[in-house]
Order: sequence, then C-alpha cells, then structure tokens
Amino acid sequence: MTFGIIGLILVLAAFGLYAFKMIKGEGTLYFSLNLFGAIGLSVYAFQAGNWIFLILETIWGIFAGIKLIARLVGKMELPEIITITTVRNASKNRKRKAA
Repeated sequence: MTFGIIGLILVLAAFGLYAFKMIKGEGTLYFSLNLFGAIGLSVYAFQAGNWIFLILETIWGIFAGIKLIARLVGKMELPEIITITTVRNASKNRKRKAA
C-alpha cells in the first residue's frame, strides 16, 4: 500500500504542478515525478493483482522514462511518426513547389 500512496502523490504532484504552470511539461522534474510515480503505482497494482492498472502504469512509466533519458542526454525529440510539424512542413513544401 505504501508504494501506491507514494506513487499516487508523485503522479498527482506532476499533474498539479504542470496544470498550474509551476513546472514545464517537458522538464526533468515533470518526467521524474511521472516515472517514479508510475513505478510506485505499478508495484501497488502488481501486489493487488490489478493487471489492467499494472499495464497502464508500466506503459506510463516507460514513456516517462524514455522522455527523461532523452531530456537528460539533450535530445528532446523522439523519431517522428507523424506530427503537426510534419503536416505543416508538407503543406509548406507543396506551396513552394506551386510557386
């Protein structure tokens, strides 16, 4: 139960601090709180036998861990699949070719 309470506090702290613009959503603190919160909640979900919640928190932790590592090594972006930037760039390229 202790892991669950600590994890809950960390994840809610990350969300609350971000929601009230006290920390950046791309910052090290935000990703750290989410990562360690997800680990605590994953341990709790495993102990409780709640497999759906375990999957959710494991994936949450993986995403937070990837972003934290990328942030710490100075690479803010992961490989693009498709993003708004990709769509905008494609639109700009079409306009340039038409001109």
